[in-house]
Amino acid sequence: MRFDILDSDFLTDLRWGLIKSKVDAYVFLIITSIILASFSMYYIYDIEKKIEKQFISKKRSPFEISKNTNNFNHKGLNVLLLGGSTSRELTGQNKYYSEEITNLCGRKVNFINAGSSSQSYIASRTIYSQFREKNKIDLVVIGTNYFRYILPKSEISSDTLNTKQMKSIPFNLFIEEFPISQNLPAIEPIYYIAKINSLKKTNKIRSYKRVKDNKKYFQAFHNKYTGEARSTSEKEKIASHFLLSRYSDFQNHSEFGANHWNKFIKNAKSNGSQVIFLALPEDLSLQKVSRYFEPLFSAHLKSHKENGAKIIDWRSKELGLKKEDFYDQQHLLKSGRRKLSAPLNNLIKSNLSRCINND
Repeated sequence: MRFDILDSDFLTDLRWGLIKSKVDAYVFLIITSIILASFSMYYIYDIEKKIEKQFISKKRSPFEISKNTNNFNHKGLNVLLLGGSTSRELTGQNKYYSEEITNLCGRKVNFINAGSSSQSYIASRTIYSQFREKNKIDLVVIGTNYFRYILPKSEISSDTLNTKQMKSIPFNLFIEEFPISQNLPAIEPIYYIAKINSLKKTNKIRSYKRVKDNKKYFQAFHNKYTGEARSTSEKEKIASHFLLSRYSDFQNHSEFGANHWNKFIKNAKSNGSQVIFLALPEDLSLQKVSRYFEPLFSAHLKSHKENGAKIIDWRSKELGLKKEDFYDQQHLLKSGRRKLSAPLNNLIKSNLSRCINND
């Protein structure tokens, strides 16, 4: 009987010992897994940070456009195109335009299209200010349509809009994934990445850098509109809804927006920049949609001229454009960009006073 009791106690102790050993093993595995996971996360984070450093300058704001800009000013004449998505779609590869204008000008010309979807006034001023910090901008072209004067409520409610304030506001330059092909010959390209969540995005950048110098001059990485143009009825439906839904904002706030653009002109001219407001071409079959905006729009352009800007109106100019060259009301397709390439290059060349080949 005593043996049975001892045997029972022994078996009980053995069971508890085995259970404890299993618990200890599980605890050890959990702790080890946590340590390994933490190490792996740190390792991945460290890799991503190293990758990110290839594209984003640590010393400058993540909303900066370029690095190594100290060299930019000494490499030639600098031209900056601002505006919304219609400006973005106006040109193809920056490198191509830089080289073409250089040949026309007789001096090195660096051209960059900094247009982006729904680019606000603050965005445009901030982009200009950031480039202007270390570079002389010889010519700034603002691709203009009705929406350049419809400021967001956050901008309408502010009376200051000073440079210090603007730098603290994330602007809409890179609302698309990577809209701007920064293949300027004079500066090293850098791309804005809000946050690298995977190597997939980085691979997209790397693959683009490999093909950015191909011969498809008029379909650059930043161009978003491809394929065939919409039908006239589809264009009218979209334009009517989009324009008329903003008409009240245009009536109520466009004068405020125009006044701030006049301040932009004075600031740019004081920094040695010539300013052009380029009224962008549009599908002339949709003129009945835009007629509501015309009186105020023309008045704003007139005020810009009075404040020292040059006004170029391409809306009704014979540029060889057909309705098939527009995806919708104003967004150009590849064929439209090709047709406007020579007129745009000549426009820029003729407004760069330091060009050797100007008469």
